[in-house]
Amino acid sequence: MPPLRNLALGVCCLVGGAFAHPPLSHAQEWPTKPVKIVVAFSPGGSADQLGRLIAPLLSSAFKQQFYVENRPGNSGSIGSALVARAEPDGTTLLIGGSGPHITGPAINPNIGYDPLKDFSHIGMIAGDTFVLVANPAEGAKSLADLVAVARSKPLSSSSPGAGSLGHLILEQFKRKAGIDIQHVPAPNSGMTEVLGNHISMSFTTLLTAGEQIRAGKFAALGVTSVARSPAYKDIPTFAE
Repeated sequence: MPPLRNLALGVCCLVGGAFAHPPLSHAQEWPTKPVKIVVAFSPGGSADQLGRLIAPLLSSAFKQQFYVENRPGNSGSIGSALVARAEPDGTTLLIGGSGPHITGPAINPNIGYDPLKDFSHIGMIAGDTFVLVANPAEGAKSLADLVAVARSKPLSSSSPGAGSLGHLILEQFKRKAGIDIQHVPAPNSGMTEVLGNHISMSFTTLLTAGEQIRAGKFAALGVTSVARSPAYKDIPTFAE
């Protein structure tokens, strides 16, 4: 499967509290005990899926246990702060991303950590395209439909939290379309709530919403990338 491009900066990177990557000649000395990979988001989301994908691969490569621990909350900043305060021995890692490490610190100077000074950034895991999904009960089959619905009745949209990339994309969409949609923070970008039509829609990643899109449970209205996703060729881009 070709790598997913995310032109909305929704990236995931592997970082660790004051962790310095050892020289190759001493690589066998690390790790000397199990390594915790903190996922700063709820189970089931893209960061969680990536963490659980790489953990067994790292366990096999380093002959030591790597395991995932979810510490969600406040758009990923709670888990990030926990890792920033962890013992700097390289055995506490973090699946980070644009929310807790770019947009969050930019809008909240008191977030509790410095995204550059408090972490050593090890490498990029993946990038994922954002998609707008809505509950089919809202009656929108396209972005134009959704704008028309939003002008006729109140709608709500979920994200992992204030300042997350999903939230910022929503605000940009509202501004450009000249509509008002209530923002609702929810675990896992509110997938359960959108499925139950307790929340109208969500800007989330294709990895997070993909299973429900393929099952026909979500109306996928547009992706944020410049070109359509190779894995979801039927979903138009916002530019289209």
